[in-house]
Amino acid sequence: MSETLSDWSKLCPDLLRSIFGRLIISKDFYRSRTVCSDWYSVSTTYAACSHAKKETLRDCVMNA
Repeated sequence: MSETLSDWSKLCPDLLRSIFGRLIISKDFYRSRTVCSDWYSVSTTYAACSHAKKETLRDCVMNA
């Protein structure tokens, strides 16, 4: 029986934003940006959104 490996770098941007929104420790968020260029790209749009209005961060993630 062969084991199927998942390619974590291929997660869709909406799912990544949802994951980023659930990270409690900011260090985890910044570390997640180093996974690959796609994750970094999504994290920059997420970070820009979070700095714009922190109190509505969850709305921003869900509507991105």
